[in-house]
Amino acid sequence: MDLTGTDYLSMLQALLPRGPVWAGAGRMGQVLQSWADEFALVDARIRPLLLESEPETVDELLPDWEAEFGLPEPCDPEAEPTDGERRTRLAAKVHYLADHTEPGWQALAARYGATLRLESFQPSEAGLLVAGGELLGDRARYSWRVVVLTPTITVREPICGDFVAGDRLGDWDRLPIECAIRRRNHAHLIPIFGYTED
Repeated sequence: MDLTGTDYLSMLQALLPRGPVWAGAGRMGQVLQSWADEFALVDARIRPLLLESEPETVDELLPDWEAEFGLPEPCDPEAEPTDGERRTRLAAKVHYLADHTEPGWQALAARYGATLRLESFQPSEAGLLVAGGELLGDRARYSWRVVVLTPTITVREPICGDFVAGDRLGDWDRLPIECAIRRRNHAHLIPIFGYTED
């Protein structure tokens, strides 16, 4: 319930001493009315401030919140998001807990509209290596593969004369998930990305 200038005027008048000097609408009444109007303006601005203190309901301070949390991220799509989408991204960033488990990475991928699976590597060691297993060096323990499942992969057959240096042999929807994972990845780990049709 917002308090009006009239409400504040009544409260201010109730604080005055009693007597004929203080009654009436003279200069003292005008001073009190100006104070009451200002208090009502401050009151009206304080109430929305509570909404500005939460990322889910912020409005006027949305650009300030985004600047504080580094938004928009370079991984975000190029399209201009609505205010609701901006608030959703902000809330996700504010409440994000670094969960570097497979379900945590899958939840992150879901926020970007992707599905993925993870594969880890172990270095080849005597007693653990099985016939047909991959021969991997010690650095394998610092790598992990992120397989992004995409609806379609288009592969172009390389034909002499149709291709020039730098042409892509394949194309898929490279979602911003790759950028997002790289930004959140531990510094000592190397993500290797692969794309496959789901």
